[in-house]
Amino acid sequence: MRKVFFVCTGNTCRSPMAEAFLKDIVSRDPVLRDEISVASGGLAAFEGEKASRHAIAVMKDKWGININDHRASFLSEDKVKEAFLVLVMTNSQKRYLMGRYPWAADKIFTISAYADPDCEYCDIDDPYGMPPEVYERCAEQLKKAVEMVAEKLKKELE
Repeated sequence: MRKVFFVCTGNTCRSPMAEAFLKDIVSRDPVLRDEISVASGGLAAFEGEKASRHAIAVMKDKWGININDHRASFLSEDKVKEAFLVLVMTNSQKRYLMGRYPWAADKIFTISAYADPDCEYCDIDDPYGMPPEVYERCAEQLKKAVEMVAEKLKKELE
């Protein structure tokens, strides 16, 4: 199995939503189902913290995806090692990880740049502490990017 690992700051908003979107796609796709596993973590995560209440609500209400059981985990070197692909939300997170794990530079991308190379500098902003409509816009950005990531992975596997 090739593990796709999503990374954000606290692993309570963006990366759990991205993880859930890709898990949903993988579960329904016969090409990806047996080849791709999905996880997430945070650069400053508090182990075991629940996903943000707005992230939970937006995912459930708009897409019927339940992330209520998500628990934050800290991104470790072992998790980077086991990942086939590490997708971060911002260019600053990418620079940080590439500085910390230079041996993994070939598998660390912003989700936007991996999904669409023309969007090399597109960050997905953190909705933490913002109103629900900001979470919804963030989730819509993530959904679009994750769908493009899934298509790219599928082409690589075929």
